[in-house]
Amino acid sequence: MLNQLYSRQPDDDEIKQILNCFGLKNMDDKRYIDFNFMTYFETINKIYNICNILMEIYLPCKWYYFDKLTNKKCITILRQLCKLYNKKLLLTFIVIDKCKIPSFHIFDENEKNIKIEKNKTIVF
Repeated sequence: MLNQLYSRQPDDDEIKQILNCFGLKNMDDKRYIDFNFMTYFETINKIYNICNILMEIYLPCKWYYFDKLTNKKCITILRQLCKLYNKKLLLTFIVIDKCKIPSFHIFDENEKNIKIEKNKTIVF
């Protein structure tokens, strides 16, 4: 038993298959995912197709995650997978036509990319 969720560590091939369900290539992919994106990529159907892999990785008492999958449950699966690799799934909101759309992306806690640019002029 690896932790409270997983029976073993997933290998690289299994991780790629899970991330491909979300339209991501690897854990360092900086793309944003929202529910419309997941519907376009048919994430729920793809996760059902690889359910046997997930059942090998997860403990048997956690298999209820794969019963009646929704977009929220799929995001939960991705969030739990990110925790294994010391990454986080960050939530941001995008506003389009006065409608807030939740959007997610994988963030590495160890990576600090803050750029400070000096001598910039802002014109109003």
